[in-house]
Amino acid sequence: MLVNGSTMSTLFTSTSNNADYVSIRCKSRFEPIKSFCETIWTIYEPFADPDFQEQFGQQPHQRFWEMYLGVQLLSMDCKLQPKSSAEGPDFYFQHDGLNVWVEAVAPGEGEGDDRVPTLDDHSKSPDKRIPDEKIILRFANAISQKHNQFKDYIDKGLVSTNDACIIAVNGGNIDMVYFNYDYPLPLIMKTVCGYGDYTVRFDTEGNIIDQGYSMRTELFKKSKAPVSTNIFRDPNYSLITGVLYSSASLLAFPPTPGAELLYVHNFVAAIKMPRKWMGKGRDCWKSNNYWILEVNNSAP
Repeated sequence: MLVNGSTMSTLFTSTSNNADYVSIRCKSRFEPIKSFCETIWTIYEPFADPDFQEQFGQQPHQRFWEMYLGVQLLSMDCKLQPKSSAEGPDFYFQHDGLNVWVEAVAPGEGEGDDRVPTLDDHSKSPDKRIPDEKIILRFANAISQKHNQFKDYIDKGLVSTNDACIIAVNGGNIDMVYFNYDYPLPLIMKTVCGYGDYTVRFDTEGNIIDQGYSMRTELFKKSKAPVSTNIFRDPNYSLITGVLYSSASLLAFPPTPGAELLYVHNFVAAIKMPRKWMGKGRDCWKSNNYWILEVNNSAP
């Protein structure tokens, strides 16, 4: 492949038998997806781990999110530093003199009693409700794991406590995310901001006397184990600067890449990013007792 006169490698070099990977690589009806992946690969290749192409074959959804995210960060004029090894966070750049590290994660449906049903499972089930709480549990688990990973990076001296630590969560590897539509309140906010369901209170004559989102600080697994959904009010999570969220998927990428991004600022973070630092998508921050969700004015 030639790009601007230079030879670039193709993304699809792995001989993996992963079903989604093989379909995109070999079936003509997936050609638009393959073409999109090859296009963003030409941008991302200099910043990828040395074994990225093989890993893409093994875990196409997770590696797509990493590649897509990297390209979006570059489009924000983040000066990403190429990696020489797979050790350490996925991305590093500086923003107004601040060291910024980003860890990407794309959780799947999970396993066991708390597993999120696939689209096929849901179509066969008599219960047609969207399993929001199970999706939130998957997001919370992914964030918890990356939080611990950042603490490990600090212990190893790879990251400093004076650096910004961002967890980039992708919901596109969970089928049922597409039926939530992030409306009226994005599930990622219900994962970290302590919000529950929208409630309306009526008086005895049927008049509305109060309405709004209820507070919910935790969910429970089937095992009855509690999982916090209020971590951005918890000082124990002050290491995490914020969460960057996208529902972009390998099989369903957005018509305007980047417009779907949502950054949630951690209210109790020790190191903070400025508001609307992305220059696109949406920005969420806490003001007094309210979380403000706002479209970036310079978003495409």
